[in-house]
Amino acid sequence: MKIKDINITSKHRYLSELMDFLPGNCILNKGMCGCGGTTLELTSKRNSLILVPTINLVLNKVKDGILGMTGDTSSKAIKEYMSSSMMYKKIMCTNDSLKRLLKYINTNEYFLLIDEYHLLFYQYSFRYDAISFVLKNFRKFSSFCFLSATPLTEENTLNELRDVDIINIRWEGKSRIQLNYTLTPQYIRAVLKRIDEYKDTEVNLHIFINSVSTIKKIVSRMDDGVSFRTVCSPNNKDRSSVNYMGINSKVMKVNFYTSTAFEGADIFDENGK
Repeated sequence: MKIKDINITSKHRYLSELMDFLPGNCILNKGMCGCGGTTLELTSKRNSLILVPTINLVLNKVKDGILGMTGDTSSKAIKEYMSSSMMYKKIMCTNDSLKRLLKYINTNEYFLLIDEYHLLFYQYSFRYDAISFVLKNFRKFSSFCFLSATPLTEENTLNELRDVDIINIRWEGKSRIQLNYTLTPQYIRAVLKRIDEYKDTEVNLHIFINSVSTIKKIVSRMDDGVSFRTVCSPNNKDRSSVNYMGINSKVMKVNFYTSTAFEGADIFDENGK
């Protein structure tokens, strides 16, 4: 395993300003969120398969010309896309869908991007079948790249990746994020207080909390008239009680997100906090 650092000056903000293709056969620690790593691969001039951890990430990134594959995607839709006249095929699917997709593609003709690769480690125990299948098959592709802005430490690196070269992107102009902590045993009350502070302003609140039942409790105590939505798994049985909406739905005054949108999702809101 070799480790290489790439230093990028402060005048650059996106990877596409420096390269036409993501590097291959490596773990790429991109160093900063929002630098366009996934977008670079989606616009590159080669066939690409992008694996992501959640259905919402597929829905969030897919647009015209890209096949977004989930468990609901029909075999007919996959075959029609594969037989289309597009010069470069771009496919996005969840880790769970890879096994099914391999029936339709020649891996030698595709570059494989495993996005948010750090989740392979965190989810290994409870999504073993899907993740172990990815780790057993990624070398079958013409080239591969494990991409994340959350690099794993050496002790947390999966055994299957210990011989893969690592490239670290170092951004000279990377801004530091200021975190403000509130220590409280009454966290629901603290969230409600924050909502009350901003309900009559132009600010929209984006709240990340991985519990639909807790979101339900917060919503039940919010003032009437405050618009809100919840982005969670489409399969969540309790979603109707919290105004479930898709990842690409219109931003509301209060926006709740479970872990289905913790990593990788693009949220566009100039008034967001």
